[in-house]
Amino acid sequence: SHFGSSVSWRGPSPRGLWGAGLGLAMRPVLARPWVHVHNPTDLAHAPSWLSLEQQRYATGLFGRNIQSYPVLVAGTLDQMSTPSPHVAFAGRSNVGKSTLLNMLLHGHPDPWARKKRLPSEGRKLDMPSVAPVSHKPGRTRHLFRFEVGGRLTLVDLPGYGFAKAPREVKDSWAALVDEYLSKARQLERVVSLVDACVGVKESDEQLWDMLQDGRRTLMVVLTKVDKVSPQGLNRTMAHVVSQLQRFQGGEYL
Repeated sequence: SHFGSSVSWRGPSPRGLWGAGLGLAMRPVLARPWVHVHNPTDLAHAPSWLSLEQQRYATGLFGRNIQSYPVLVAGTLDQMSTPSPHVAFAGRSNVGKSTLLNMLLHGHPDPWARKKRLPSEGRKLDMPSVAPVSHKPGRTRHLFRFEVGGRLTLVDLPGYGFAKAPREVKDSWAALVDEYLSKARQLERVVSLVDACVGVKESDEQLWDMLQDGRRTLMVVLTKVDKVSPQGLNRTMAHVVSQLQRFQGGEYL
């Protein structure tokens, strides 16, 4: 589910959003594929990226070859020289970043699962063409880049918020993400993934604050929406909308 905003809040009050869909006679109006923050209850709103022209362009773009690059860590970010614009994906561990990336790039949540013979872990990190999928939180410790047709680079950032990870590992993840967000000149948008079953956590809000300070464009996407009721999704969507109203500039989708 997507959220859209431009400069300032002009929609209903947060209290009204929280109440939307909670009564038996009321519909969970925010439990739908996209919501425009300026007017969350406008059911007729359609994002520009749903236009036929945009869909045709996306189909052609993601039908192109994928260029692989070696993974990066904090000490090797100076090697990040891809000239195409970046769209980075960030979120808590096990939120579904790699699954979403693989669906965009390969049309399958875990392309390696279709292979009869899996490559070694070292080969997966050498020149990866697939975002690593693991059911164990905190496994992604590197920055992965996938350039599509020489026109767009999708970046898989390490997941954050995994409580069982050693402190030094958490610090290395934070340093990598912080350095990338501050140095990536080609970064056009950050897609922040939020687990609809868990909701917004403090670590998500910290990321949003960091992006606001750096004047980065933010897009919030809720994952695992099939595991919550329409009423539960409505409440989570309302919470995200109310949080995004804090920001004064930029565009939030």
